Amino acid sequence: MSDNDFEAAPRRVLLGYDGSAGAADAIELCRTIAPQGAEVIAADVLPFPGAPSETFRLLTGSDFPLPADHFEPVLARLPGRRVDTLTYAGDSPARVFEEIVSEVAIDLIVVGSPHRGAIGRALHGSVAEALLHGSPVPVATAPRGYASRAHEGLRTIAVAYDGGAEARAALAYAEAIAGAAGGRLKVLTVARPTDPVGGAIAYTFSLPQDTDDIQRQALREVDPAIDLRRRVLHGETAAAIAGACADAVDLLVVGSRGYGTVERVLLGSTSAAPIHEAPCPVIVVPRPAAGGRRRRHARQASSIPQTTKGKVASSAS
Repeated sequence: MSDNDFEAAPRRVLLGYDGSAGAADAIELCRTIAPQGAEVIAADVLPFPGAPSETFRLLTGSDFPLPADHFEPVLARLPGRRVDTLTYAGDSPARVFEEIVSEVAIDLIVVGSPHRGAIGRALHGSVAEALLHGSPVPVATAPRGYASRAHEGLRTIAVAYDGGAEARAALAYAEAIAGAAGGRLKVLTVARPTDPVGGAIAYTFSLPQDTDDIQRQALREVDPAIDLRRRVLHGETAAAIAGACADAVDLLVVGSRGYGTVERVLLGSTSAAPIHEAPCPVIVVPRPAAGGRRRRHARQASSIPQTTKGKVASSAS
């Protein structure tokens, strides 16, 4: 196992829920990923009525404006898990989710896609887009229509792997999921074509990647007990990975780009494009800390954040 290791499948999941069809997809993905006994925090964020005096506020008691059975679909679809429900008024759902993660030990955020565009593709909505550019924990997005299809667990988990630090973090996360689910791990490496490089006299061609060496590296980093399959792909990266995931893949794991904020999800084209094109759920793993070691799944929780005041002016930054 690599230095970017995780202990097990997610045990505490933050589920974005707003009663929409996309939220139903997110519930089904949460049911598929979160094992029996896991803790799920289902959170809905409503817009402030009028001008807010704070960034967000936890709604309780008489402040709760939704029907009493608002979260019933979550409870009904997640038997065997401990489900807590939270409703906030806030200026940004993604900001509220990140605040929860900063105060409570969360292993994974699960959100759905807006229900427009191609069925079976995970399309960015405003909440997912924001989380995929700043979450300190992995983010899972469910493709459109995921709730309408039968799922038999995570039998095959694919991971996009190019040998970099971000890919190694993704590999470690995918390994943990596969190990906990008893599933197969499929390592996908896209061969980079040789590119013309300008010289003093004429154009030469850059050396191709040693994809076999990259995949052997993945083999060395994964527990031998894991059923690991390797595959080298050719063509445009996102299309090649999406095509490989069309073949009975239950989950795709990718890393975030290799620059920007450390230990945050920060998408570049390599990680963003497969989310749009993959026909299965996608988990994006944050960039690892310096030295390559990521935190293991946390088990302890702090307090649920109630409110943050005096920060409205900075909310657009």
